[in-house]
Amino acid sequence: MSIVESERPSLPPRLPILDLDDSLLDLLPAAVYVCDAAGLIVRYNRKAAELWGRAPRCGDTEQKFCGAHRLFWPDGRLLPHDQTPMAAALQSGVSTRDQEVVIEQPNGKRVYASVNIDPLKDESGRIVGAVNCFVDITARKQAEKKAQEVQTLLQSIVETTPECIKIVARDGTLLHMNPAGLRMVECGDAAKAVGSSTFDLIAPEDRATWREHHERVCHGERLTWRFDIVGLNGTRRRMETHAAPLTMPDGTVAQLAVTRDISEQARYENELRDRERHFRELLEGLPAAIYTTDAAGRITFYNQAAADLAGRRPEIGEDDWCITWRLYNPDGTPLPHDQCPMAIALKENRPVRGVEILVERPDGSRAIVLPYPTPLRDSAGKLVGAVNVLIDITERKRAEVA
Repeated sequence: MSIVESERPSLPPRLPILDLDDSLLDLLPAAVYVCDAAGLIVRYNRKAAELWGRAPRCGDTEQKFCGAHRLFWPDGRLLPHDQTPMAAALQSGVSTRDQEVVIEQPNGKRVYASVNIDPLKDESGRIVGAVNCFVDITARKQAEKKAQEVQTLLQSIVETTPECIKIVARDGTLLHMNPAGLRMVECGDAAKAVGSSTFDLIAPEDRATWREHHERVCHGERLTWRFDIVGLNGTRRRMETHAAPLTMPDGTVAQLAVTRDISEQARYENELRDRERHFRELLEGLPAAIYTTDAAGRITFYNQAAADLAGRRPEIGEDDWCITWRLYNPDGTPLPHDQCPMAIALKENRPVRGVEILVERPDGSRAIVLPYPTPLRDSAGKLVGAVNVLIDITERKRAEVA
């Protein structure tokens, strides 16, 4: 060998991938490019050019390690070309799998890509280049972002709603409870509540029913029911829960429930029932005959004095307009029930006064009555029914005749 031949620099080994036909590389669904040991791009396919948004010149010393206009890490930090996963693979000889980067094209469009890089080595193990196979994951990242936004929104709703949202395992173990629920059970630490038995919070007299409903929900039913809870500090609350089955990641079925504190509502309802009972007792104790109807004229209530006057017990919700068996005008002509003073008061939405009627009982006895039908309206002024007071003036009329 001559001195000239011994001093001639050796040529870099030729990469086998360079011998592949361009049309074959372009058929690949993934973007592919190859760098030599110095980081120069020596080969790329059509898909790589599409994702880069440009077609760099192979061997260009100004364009090393990647053909992208600019690169970023997924968190938005700039990724210099000499710090890319390709540069790291050429330096370390270590493969890279599923590394996410953001490619910025010359027009400003950004594409998320997942890169997979393998170093290329010669027979002696020396790194002679690397191949990068990368795919566009923009759609997946956008879907993930959208899902995360929805998840964040749902989490915000759960965390800020004033109602208790909880998940209870079939055995009664509390799996999740939002801040509103923790306040209701008087627990300031979610870690202490999660994992405890929900059954222990239910008032003793409601516990068996709650267990039964919970089991039914875990078997697939949707249920709504009321019960009392006793908080950790001993405060008792009336609750109403709307529960549905929830399939957990492990395949088991739990109860997902939205529960609200109805203590004030329950107190109001109890007070309303007490007032209604007191009112009915008051009406029952009055010597005057009193009855009420709904807006359609169906009897909704009558007191004992009314039943005594009519000589019968009307059917609540069945009898219309009047409690009596038969009605007559003062001159003795029949008076249909749907033309009686109460019917007129409801149909014309006005009180009726100064009218005398003759009522006949099933036993044939009769009484002369002064009715005082008065419409009843709700807070919006809508007609909801009427009340009628019947004054028996039979004796007075007889005295007048005498």
